[in-house]
Amino acid sequence: MKISGWKRLWIFVSGIYLFLVTAIAVVGFPSAGSIPHSQALFNSLPPELLKQILGNEKSGIITTDFVPVKKVEIQYGAWTKNNKIAFKQEIQNKDLLHQVKMPNGHVLLFRSGISKQEIENIARQYWTIAKKLAKKQQAKYIGLAFAWWIIPVSVIYALGWSVGWVCRGFRKQT
Repeated sequence: MKISGWKRLWIFVSGIYLFLVTAIAVVGFPSAGSIPHSQALFNSLPPELLKQILGNEKSGIITTDFVPVKKVEIQYGAWTKNNKIAFKQEIQNKDLLHQVKMPNGHVLLFRSGISKQEIENIARQYWTIAKKLAKKQQAKYIGLAFAWWIIPVSVIYALGWSVGWVCRGFRKQT
């Protein structure tokens, strides 16, 4: 089978475009470390482990069993971002809090009464959930990259074939 010059050109351009789409996809490929923290990550943890983590409510307010909310509101006022930060720092200074910074930048806060093994177990499970979420995003990303390649290439082929079909229709038949 002989391939015409136009089909060769289409194959060549398709290959170059595939290279470009692949390069862009590799640069933006999601990893577990690029997954931002969301409430969905917390909700995927078992409830008994979730109770060990401070500040896991949808509101993002730090909750503690050892500091009544009324006392906090009297001392710091309404829950603003700066008040939350000041409250965290005070708790850390009193050694009532352990924090673990995860590779995605989120900080897990734990009460001081929790053992190191429990903290490591919870952090490991959190990270496993983040990696599973990253795999889902990676599969979606690969599918989108393939679509960004195959759709334009197919449209160009169909247009070229259509133009050729029309041109063949105007030729004199002998």
